[in-house]
Amino acid sequence: MKSREEILELVRQAVAETLRKKDRVRDDQKIGQDLGAESIDRIDLTFRLEEVVEKSLDEKILFAEPDPTVADLAERLGTMLERQNEKACGGDGDGGGDGIGAWPRKLLGGHG
Repeated sequence: MKSREEILELVRQAVAETLRKKDRVRDDQKIGQDLGAESIDRIDLTFRLEEVVEKSLDEKILFAEPDPTVADLAERLGTMLERQNEKACGGDGDGGGDGIGAWPRKLLGGHG
């Protein structure tokens, strides 16, 4: 399992790549208001994060709050991964769900 700092760095990098930012993104920047992400960017960002962590993510990662900061997103991702890990190890983590992998892909004509 990755540390919180490693997850934060993964999120920073994914945000910068998705939104094509040349400057380093700051932890306090809001995904939409400060960095200009639109709905399709949020879906693309979620796909990138799924690839990086090799897990399907809950749609709440980017859509539960209208405009999370980079740090908020990293915190959500870390919590979600911990819960998935607990579930996989027989714990009672409640971070399951269908994951974002299914519904956006269907929406975009891909496989669920």
